[in-house]
Amino acid sequence: SPALAQPPGGHPKAQEMMQKRQQAAEEAMKKKQEEMMKMHQQKQRAMEEQHKNLPEEEMKKRQQAAEEAMKKKQETMMNI
Repeated sequence: SPALAQPPGGHPKAQEMMQKRQQAAEEAMKKKQEEMMKMHQQKQRAMEEQHKNLPEEEMKKRQQAAEEAMKKKQETMMNI
């Protein structure tokens, strides 16, 4: 029966373990990113409160800088 055929790459159990580990890692990554997004949103809200009296230009500059930083952070996380 096909169930007995060993998949390439060795032991089925080992592959199962690998897949589970991979899944766990992906889950952890998702959680981490969600946490980071939450933190980011909270920070942004706090900053918006603080900067209500800032001129528009300054706001835009800061927003851009924050977005750049986020992108860099995510890229480094992806590369690990």
